[in-house]
Amino acid sequence: MADHLLTQDNASRLLLENGTDLLITEYDFGTGGSVVTLYCNDGIVSGGNAGTLQTSQPTASTSTTGWTVGGAANNTFSRQTYNAEVPGANFTSTSQPSGAPVNSAQDCWRYGPSTGTFSAGTWYSSLSVIAVTSGGVQDGRARFRLWRSDNADGTGATELTPSVMVGSLVTNVSTTVAQSSSASMELSGFTMNNGYIFMQVAWERLG
Repeated sequence: MADHLLTQDNASRLLLENGTDLLITEYDFGTGGSVVTLYCNDGIVSGGNAGTLQTSQPTASTSTTGWTVGGAANNTFSRQTYNAEVPGANFTSTSQPSGAPVNSAQDCWRYGPSTGTFSAGTWYSSLSVIAVTSGGVQDGRARFRLWRSDNADGTGATELTPSVMVGSLVTNVSTTVAQSSSASMELSGFTMNNGYIFMQVAWERLG
């Protein structure tokens, strides 16, 4: 998926763009390990409020998920709310994401159900951003946590990441060229039996 910055009525807005944001890991379905790339796509998941993570790359498009960063102070944070734009007033000084998925994982993108073993190694997460109405000083970065759960709504989730994955900084976003905020982290291996993976997302406003 790709996060996108928009401006409207002097309020900068950051939206996700499907087809370019992704989560990459190595997965063993029982026939040998292979690298799996998961793409964000619109479409609320069954049994929860998360967006969709899928193995096929969708056509790039602007999502309805994002943030109104105009009006938010610098050095503040907000989790995403899938299929909505979080207002600037919801940005706070509390680092996000700060805990488990909330409201049936509305702050996440979900993959599964799936059965198999995920190998220990490096996981990569990335979000792309673009200014839709006007470009300018819209600096920030994505922040990620990864979770697994036997439940479609993310309840009872176990965190996979030992800490927040902090994405690279994007600055002066234009209306024509997307920028990516990317992060990577070493994770331990684990096995799922008809379970789900959740990529939890927040945005940090920096300028």
